[in-house]
Amino acid sequence: MKDIMNLFDEENWEDANEYFNGTKRKILRDDNGCKTVLLKLPENFYMSPHSHITTEQHIVIKGDYTSQGKYFPEGSYQIFFKGDEHGPFESKNGALILVIWDPINLKGKNKLQLTLKDVVNIISRVNYPGIKCSLINLGVATDIKLIDNKVSMVFAFPFAHLPVDGELIKSVSQPLHNLGLDFEYEIRIMTEEEKSKFLKMKDKSFKTPEKN
Repeated sequence: MKDIMNLFDEENWEDANEYFNGTKRKILRDDNGCKTVLLKLPENFYMSPHSHITTEQHIVIKGDYTSQGKYFPEGSYQIFFKGDEHGPFESKNGALILVIWDPINLKGKNKLQLTLKDVVNIISRVNYPGIKCSLINLGVATDIKLIDNKVSMVFAFPFAHLPVDGELIKSVSQPLHNLGLDFEYEIRIMTEEEKSKFLKMKDKSFKTPEKN
């Protein structure tokens, strides 16, 4: 008989460092890409828009949050399918959320097979805050590699000690961790040539009219 885990006790919680500061998690299931996790969101929680290559389900057990202008109180249920962009998520008062991730591309012995193309696709869905342009197109996410179960990459920032650095790193690491991938990164400052490209892409994104 498997051990029984209580959702509401104080045991088995750990820091969810890839999320907003102060977020806690209790892992209920972690089996070859299938995950069931209880997330305890702190006050003023925020998560940037993102997407996954798996199905994701949310059940609000306590508290509430808002997403894309909609309010989700206690008892709410949402499901996101492969490639659905969702968020940003915000919780002013905090919440307890049950999150379920299930692979949609199983091969061999029930194992989720990911390629470098899959990983790049995931990272390409993360936009730079305030700019409608992905980290890859801006040259911020570079040297992306996938070896076995580990993703490594370099964050090239235009300036040192930007206030968005930590949030960007979490926005990249969180969906990768959710798929059971290890993640490591380095940070460097852009060269003048890279910075010039970054600023041109930034200006171009601001000038691009929104589609009706």
